Amino acid sequence: MLKKVPYHSKFLEVIEGLYLFFHYITLNRSNLNRTAESLNVKCLAPSRAGGTRWMPYTKKTTLERIWKMHAVFILLFGQMQQDSQTSGKIKNKALFFLKNLRTKHFITYGHHLTDIINILSTVSLTFQATKCSVSEIHESVQSTVSVLTRLKGRPGPKLQKVLDIDSFQGEMLTGQVISEKERVLVVDSLLESLDHR
Repeated sequence: MLKKVPYHSKFLEVIEGLYLFFHYITLNRSNLNRTAESLNVKCLAPSRAGGTRWMPYTKKTTLERIWKMHAVFILLFGQMQQDSQTSGKIKNKALFFLKNLRTKHFITYGHHLTDIINILSTVSLTFQATKCSVSEIHESVQSTVSVLTRLKGRPGPKLQKVLDIDSFQGEMLTGQVISEKERVLVVDSLLESLDHR
């Protein structure tokens, strides 16, 4: 659906990598719990972003967890970089996550997707309703297309909150924010996909 957006595959690599990093390695999950506890944050392990489950719920939950746990991830991956007992493979993964989680592009792209997923959730719920007519589905799709189209001209509420920041949860960010061209490309790709359904 978003194959035309060059950064999207990198973004998915990061969020899916976070899930795999903590899901399959008990020690990493244990360290995540300890780090969250040290910051007085409720530990929310990353959830899977891909698969066949209901897309809006799954991706929304995944992104919300990443935003809530951002400071915990930064601290933990920083500690892993300093720990002499951490393997080279784990240090490389930690560095990969640190580099990406500290960029304005990752934060703003993810918040743009959060805005879009919030919009798509509405139409998805309409499709799942047991008593839903064809006209209601058509109206919901048209409303979704209209709201998505407006995102081409201005950022959504989640993205707007992070567009002009230099730090996220106390962590300084580097690089550039999502460009207007990229924002429009994401929306156009989704609109094209909706048009084909």
